Amino acid sequence: MLAVWFKILSRIDICMKVIQARQATSDTEVANIQKLLKDLAELRHNWQSVLNEATTVASNLGIEINLPPRGSSALRRNASVGKGKESV
Repeated sequence: MLAVWFKILSRIDICMKVIQARQATSDTEVANIQKLLKDLAELRHNWQSVLNEATTVASNLGIEINLPPRGSSALRRNASVGKGKESV
């Protein structure tokens, strides 16, 4: 997941740096943000290739890959952990 966050956050960072460095006009800011949205949508639509790339890099580095089964969510499991306990 770190590789995915890196791809997302690096694109946001580049866009923000361009806007800040150039003291951009509104038109330039809009163009950069539209490009950012296009890039993020592209990542979303190419999710499988991003995941394959991250998996390949991890296995080449000898990192064990433990992904939850498709359709399950660690958040759903964690949300049920606190149920049934009384508040203090």
